Amino acid sequence: MNIHPLFVHFPIALLVVYAIMELIHTNRFTHSNTYAKVKGFLVILGTFSAYLTLATGELASELLVQSRPELERLIETHATLAGASTAIFSILALSYLIKFLLDSKHAAAPVLAAKLFSNIVAALKWYSEAIREHVLGQMLALAGIICITIASALGAAIVYGPDVDPLVNFIYRMFF
Repeated sequence: MNIHPLFVHFPIALLVVYAIMELIHTNRFTHSNTYAKVKGFLVILGTFSAYLTLATGELASELLVQSRPELERLIETHATLAGASTAIFSILALSYLIKFLLDSKHAAAPVLAAKLFSNIVAALKWYSEAIREHVLGQMLALAGIICITIASALGAAIVYGPDVDPLVNFIYRMFF
C-alpha cells in the first residue's frame, strides 16, 4: 500500500511557507520575536515531516519500480531532489533548534552546557546566528524552495505524466 501521498503535502506546505517568510526580509517582521518563533516552528516541523515523507517515498518507489520499471530514472531524480531539499532545510531547522535550546529559560541543559562546554556552546551559537541572521539563511531557503519545486514537479510527472501542466512539462524536459 502506498501511503506516500498522505505525507507528501505537509512538508511541502510548511517548508514553502517558511521559505517565503525567510525571503521576506523587512525590519517590521524580521525583528519580531514571534515572527522568528513561527519561522522556527515551521522549518522544524516541516523538516521532521520531510524525513517521514522520504521514508514513505522509499517504500513507494520500490512498489512503483516493480510495476513500472521505465519510471526508475525519473523516480531516482525525484528522490535525489527531495533528499537535497530535506538536507537544506535540515541545516536551517538545526539553526532554529539550537537557538530555541540556548534561549530556553526553563531548561537546565543550556546552563550546564554553558558551564562545561563553553567553546562548543559558543560554536553552536555562532552557527545558529550565522544561518538565521545573515543572507546565508535566505540563500538556503531559496535553494530549498527551488529543490522542492523541482521535486514536486517530477513527483507530479510520476503520478500524472509529464504533460499534466506546463510547469511540470518544462521541468520534466529539463531533466529528460
